[in-house]
Amino acid sequence: MDKKIKIHDKKLRIQQDFSGELGATVWDASLVLIKYLENTKQFPLEFFKGKKVLELGAGTGVVGLALASLGAKVTITDLSHLLPLIRNNIQQNSLQENAVEKELKWGSKENLEAVSPPFDIIVLCDVLAKCYSESLENLIQTLRDASSKDTRIILSHELREKEEVEAFKKLNQYFEYRKVPDAFLDPFWKSDDIGIFEMR
Repeated sequence: MDKKIKIHDKKLRIQQDFSGELGATVWDASLVLIKYLENTKQFPLEFFKGKKVLELGAGTGVVGLALASLGAKVTITDLSHLLPLIRNNIQQNSLQENAVEKELKWGSKENLEAVSPPFDIIVLCDVLAKCYSESLENLIQTLRDASSKDTRIILSHELREKEEVEAFKKLNQYFEYRKVPDAFLDPFWKSDDIGIFEMR
């Protein structure tokens, strides 16, 4: 079943896969992030136009596609078995000019070189979940290699287990981050369990 998403005046249809793959559905954290990116006080209407954007652990690619619809040049990445889903979502929203899907296994120098870092903006959602804890070191290495001192990293995370707090401590060894105040989030798309974090 397709999920309908709106950002400003752009409407997207996102195909999901409910066969059991964690990354193949649209999670609440991605919707909260999209609505934050829609805040014109933080991101003026033309802000994303022409920006070079990377989405890590994209799943359906919904956040990257939202930014592509606003004119960003987006590389949407995940493991190889999710690329057909991402490709279909790019095509059914006619965003081939602004979005491309690429395999990127965290920690892989070869995969990263193929997407041509650094990026202006990196977006990622729910990648610090406990189920991904074994990949945390590789994720951090990819973030460091894909960014420059000017890169804006925006993370959305739904806290499900207390152990996930340790992931933020690990991130803080390499990046400075701040939690976006609730006042900047959409009043209808926020939750006490979901935080948006900006990192440098």
